[in-house]
Amino acid sequence: MGQLSKTLEEYKRLPYTLYVEPMRDSDGSDYWVAEYRELRGCKTDGGTEAEAIANVQELFDEYISMRIETGLEIPEPAQPPTVVRELRIVLSSQKPVSYVPLSPDAGDTHETRGKEIYEEFEMA
Repeated sequence: MGQLSKTLEEYKRLPYTLYVEPMRDSDGSDYWVAEYRELRGCKTDGGTEAEAIANVQELFDEYISMRIETGLEIPEPAQPPTVVRELRIVLSSQKPVSYVPLSPDAGDTHETRGKEIYEEFEMA
């Protein structure tokens, strides 16, 4: 259960799971979907992986801020991830590309981890 006394910055330091997946539209155009699995409805897309991550990070801020302002419950991660850093690259366009648990103990935030995903993906 979420605690309403936390600030946006405190929620940003929690180890939410960022999930990024490539998709193909019915017209054949490619795009990316990014979501925080624990936060129902905190899901968006972008033309590139980096754009989808940037969009979902912005949506995360809006989602948490709105829930803080209105007093709605904010789900927290069920437990800290057992793996501090993980990146899986799958070459199929219909399978997950990035699964990235965040670790506040390692200094990860949604912004820093999104940038690292993009840099690791570009170097591959």
